[in-house]
Amino acid sequence: MIDLVDPVLGTLTLKADPFVVTSFEIGSRVSRPVMRQRALADGTFDDTRWVGGRAVTISLRLRDERCRDVTMQSLYDLLLPYMAPRRRPVMRWSLPGGGDVRQMTLRGDNAPIVIGGAKFPTIVCSFVSDGEITGVTQYCELIDPSEDVEQGRTYDEAPDRTYPSSPTIGERTLNVGGNEPAHWVGVIYGASENPFVTLNGVTINLDEGGGLIMAVGTYLTINTRDRTMFLNGDPTAPQYDLSNFTEWSWSDLLLQPGVNTIRYGDDNQTGQMQVCWFDTWC
Repeated sequence: MIDLVDPVLGTLTLKADPFVVTSFEIGSRVSRPVMRQRALADGTFDDTRWVGGRAVTISLRLRDERCRDVTMQSLYDLLLPYMAPRRRPVMRWSLPGGGDVRQMTLRGDNAPIVIGGAKFPTIVCSFVSDGEITGVTQYCELIDPSEDVEQGRTYDEAPDRTYPSSPTIGERTLNVGGNEPAHWVGVIYGASENPFVTLNGVTINLDEGGGLIMAVGTYLTINTRDRTMFLNGDPTAPQYDLSNFTEWSWSDLLLQPGVNTIRYGDDNQTGQMQVCWFDTWC
C-alpha cells in the first residue's frame, strides 16, 4: 500500500489499477562526512555524526484498459501534480505482508514521460526527502505541574530501615516507539510564572532576564525540530533568550526510543503542559 497525500490534491492511492507499483525504493539517509587526514601518518580522523536526506523512487506501470473513460494522458494528469517541486506530499506506506503504516514528507524531483510503444508504459517517479520516517499516529500527554520530591520513610527504632526518595511527584513516563530519537512539540499553558521542563534529567528553565510570566489564556510553544520557543505561536515573540540555553542543547531534548521521564513545574504551580510526538524510525 502506497498513498500520496496532499492537502490540496487529496489522496492518490498507488496500490491497484490503474497504477501498478512495479518497484519501490527508500534510500538510506545520506551521511554528512566530517573527516580530515592524519598529519604525517596513515588514516583519517572521522567526526561524522549527522545525516542528511534520502531519495525515494517509485516505478509505476499505467493500465487504462479497465475503464473506458480513462486515458493514458488522464493518468499522467493525476500523478504529475504530486511531483511539482512547490508541493510537499506525504507518502504513507506499509510493506508487503502487513505491518505498521509509516509516513515521510517528499518533494518531487523527476518523473519523465517516456513513450516507447509499450501498451502499459512505466513511469519512474523520483523524490527527495529530509529523511525522517514517522508513524501516522500522534501521541500526546498532558502534564500537571510538580516540583517537590517525596521523601523516603525512616524508622527511629530501626535506622537500617531507611527508604530512598521516590520519583518526583507528578513526574510522567512517556513510552516512545520506533528506533530513532523523536522530535516533540510542547505547549505550556498559563497562568504560569517562571516555568521549567525536565526531560530525562535535562532541565529547561524559563527564568532568565526577569523570567517568563504568562497570564491565563496565553501559551508558549517549544518545538525541538524548528528549535523555537514562541509565545502564543507568534514568530515575532521568541522567548529563547529567557531560557538557560547555555546549559543544554536541542539534541539533548529529543525523546529516546523506550521509556522517557518528563515533568513540568512553575513558581505558582498553576500552569500545565502538553507534549506531542510521533514515533520515529531510521
